[in-house]
This record gives sequence, structure tokens and C-alpha cells, in this order.
Amino acid sequence: DGTTWTQRNPNPAPLARSRHTLVFDAARGVCRLFGGYNIRLQSDTWEWDGTTWRQVATSGAPPRMYHAMAHQDARGTSLVFGGYDLSVPLADTWEFVTGPPCATPVAFGCETPHCDGAPRVSAPSCARVGNGAFALEIANAIPDEQGVAGGLLFLSAQAAAGQSLPCSSSVAQRLCFNVVPPGIGFAVPIDARGRGRLPLPIPGDPVLAGGTVFGQFVNAHPGRGCACALGPGAGFTSSRGIRISLQ
Repeated sequence: DGTTWTQRNPNPAPLARSRHTLVFDAARGVCRLFGGYNIRLQSDTWEWDGTTWRQVATSGAPPRMYHAMAHQDARGTSLVFGGYDLSVPLADTWEFVTGPPCATPVAFGCETPHCDGAPRVSAPSCARVGNGAFALEIANAIPDEQGVAGGLLFLSAQAAAGQSLPCSSSVAQRLCFNVVPPGIGFAVPIDARGRGRLPLPIPGDPVLAGGTVFGQFVNAHPGRGCACALGPGAGFTSSRGIRISLQ
């Protein structure tokens, strides 16, 4: 969690091993393990979603150790090359296909910065129907202090109208930007590093595919925000909007 280690004891779990590879698949929000050695070479493939191990393949690439593996987000594949099969070095290349590439969330509109810049909203995994690990992450926000809630993350089915001011205009520099109309608001605790996380598991209903969700994070800390014409003295700061296309 950025501060301490916490031991996990999931069941089932991969067989103990060494000389394996482990990569992160951001689109699916999982770590993927392949190969390694325990008395004999291994060729199984497992995924860890933060809570549970799940075996996803038992065949394909031949068993090996000391191999290289990387995940390619743009292709939605994990690539394995080479390694050692206890007798000779290997020079073969294998792909593990996980699904279509993820649609990257798009930032839009202007932000209202605080003294250290503006908060940012991002999605570390794919907004795919059925992704129970989907979440939005906040960075560079004003930390919680003296019991004040860190801020609200607003979600809406549409963007706010009338946000046509260029971000570089003198008027834009003085406004608190509301690029997402007040919709559903979620309180997000912000830690001392200015980070927060809001889990938003996406149901497995295919009707949701093709939909769009807009989000924006807003802080309100008197004395910490820059001048804001819409709320003088309130210390409002906000991120740019984020447009999320559900797949």
C-alpha cells in the first residue's frame, strides 16, 4: 500500500517456484505469472487480481525458466521469449492473448489548480463490462487535514455545457471549472501524499457496453486553493474532466 507489506494467503495458489516471470496487465487489473522451476519445469499460467489467484492456462508455451516476459497494453497480449529448458537455451516466442486493447480514458476541459498544481484523475485498469476491479485513482490532491473530507469525485452521464473558454485565457485562470455537472458524488479520502482511490466495479451487464461516464474530482480547503471567482475564500480546486468509454 506504499507504506507496509501485508501477507496474503490465498487458496488456491500457484505451486511454489523460482526463476519464473510476473507481469502486470493494466487493462484487466491483474498480475500474470508464467513458468518457473520447482523440482521440474513449470508451464502453467496464473492471474492475481489483488485477492485471488486463478489458473488461466495449463498448456501452450513449453515449460521453461529464466525466460523473459512483458505485457503489451496496445495489443492486449503478454509476450514470452527464450529461457532455458534444463538442457539448451530457447529462442522461441509466444503470445498469450488476453482480449482487445483497452480504450484509454480521455482528459478534457480545464482544471482549477492549488498551489502545487491541479489534482489528477486516472483509471489504472480497463473500463470493461464485468471488470470488478475497476477503480478511479486521484493524485496530487490536497491531503485530508483536521478532519476535513479530502474531496468529492462526481460522476455523470454527460459533460457540462458551455465550457468553451480556452484554458489559457485570463478569465479561465480565475474560474473554478465545473466540466462535469453535479451528479453522483463520492467522498474520497486523500492521504498525506495527495492520493486517493475509489473502487467502481463494473457489472457484467452487456447493455452497459458502449456507454460513457464523465468524472471530475473537486477539493474544498479554505486557504489552500487559488483564487476562485465562483467561490471566493472557499479554496476550491478541481481536476480536469475524465471521459470513460465502457467496453
